[in-house]
Amino acid sequence: MLGDFARARRAAVLPDLAKVIVALERKHLMSRFTQTQTQAVLPITKQWLAAAMESAIGPVTRGAIYRHVFDTAMIQLVLNPPDHHDVPETLHLDAARVTYLSEHVHRLLLAATLMTHAKSRSPTDIGSGPLVALVHAGHTRDATDLVLAQVREARSRKHLVDLLVTQATGLGMSRIVAKCVCKADPVYKVLARRVEADLRAGLMMAEDKGGKPNVSVCKALDMVGHRMSKVLGKVVAMARLNRVVYAEWYDRALDEVVSESETRRQTETEE
Repeated sequence: MLGDFARARRAAVLPDLAKVIVALERKHLMSRFTQTQTQAVLPITKQWLAAAMESAIGPVTRGAIYRHVFDTAMIQLVLNPPDHHDVPETLHLDAARVTYLSEHVHRLLLAATLMTHAKSRSPTDIGSGPLVALVHAGHTRDATDLVLAQVREARSRKHLVDLLVTQATGLGMSRIVAKCVCKADPVYKVLARRVEADLRAGLMMAEDKGGKPNVSVCKALDMVGHRMSKVLGKVVAMARLNRVVYAEWYDRALDEVVSESETRRQTETEE
């Protein structure tokens, strides 16, 4: 009963809290204008959106297509995070959160990829580790827990490779582990595209229906599905609030990007 009361109270104050957060984030951005003498259309943010716009199909206009560009930009930010100094100005306050969520998605993708590879290998293969043995013995959950434990424990990229090779996957999968960590493995790339599709669907649903973010993940990610769904839900929540706060700047930046693109096309046609 106390839990229900607490949840009801939290739901009651959330709208007012959101207004305060929006005002504070806008104030912070404007204060950075003064400190860094950044122009009204932020250069890194504009470049970030322009890169996302290049993947848009057909002419870009305001409204739904602008939203598609923003969603694409946010997805790429999570799946391929920039260096800290290249984070868009509008995400300056969320830089640490972007890094955390991106790393979490990467490690869950890594675990799902290794599980997929383990299912395709034989326990008799040279260098097969305990992961392959567990999978073929029918202990899929134990195998997943083994990989996730190593993924969570790792302190760095090199440490992650060492842990997985020596304690989970065995020497026979060392090259696969290294490729997965660098996001170069073909299976990893396929699963990353599935995550991209799931995240895009979650962003669109949150925009259309509102409410608590709920992201469903594809069957290929079943072994880490619950964890991945929670992380992607946090990405959706962050993106939704960020878009509300900085909608004016995003629209202005995209207007300039579209105008510059049309000018370039016209110049090329005349030449």
